Amino acid sequence: ATLHPMEKGLAQADLQARLKLPKEAFDILIAKLVNDAKVVREGSIVTVAGHKPTIAAGQEALAAKVKALFEKERTNPPTRKDLATLVPGSEKVVRFLCEQKVLVELPEGVLLQREHYESARQQIIDYLKDNGNISIPKIRELLGLTRKYILPLVNKLDEEGVTRRDGDDRVLVERP
Repeated sequence: ATLHPMEKGLAQADLQARLKLPKEAFDILIAKLVNDAKVVREGSIVTVAGHKPTIAAGQEALAAKVKALFEKERTNPPTRKDLATLVPGSEKVVRFLCEQKVLVELPEGVLLQREHYESARQQIIDYLKDNGNISIPKIRELLGLTRKYILPLVNKLDEEGVTRRDGDDRVLVERP
């Protein structure tokens, strides 16, 4: 964890390979460490209990530049591809900011600040509750975003089960 402070943990397969243990012995070791609350297993990731990813020393300046771009360009935020050019070497920082839920990644490499995403999501939900359906042009009018951001946003909302496509419009998914 201290070698890679920005990482959530280590893939079990990588850890097993590093320890050079047979799978059976590794599984017993991990089960014992989890049982003793020394490590935590989340899916295929293992981490030391209590480890919280933190921005790596020397990465703070990159993180600040990335965050500043999102503050400055709320309706036209940079994509992952844009960031690679605008802030060279920021890939790990962007992944960290997404994992920490500072940024939300939408389809097509589109990124939004968490607050901006939550606000847009709620505005769409509120509009749908009042009106039943919403079109892409209406979302553009409501949020001030371009189609480049709207389509990935509505696709994310569809993936989350918030909305579904109905012809050219989106409708709210009914909750049981």
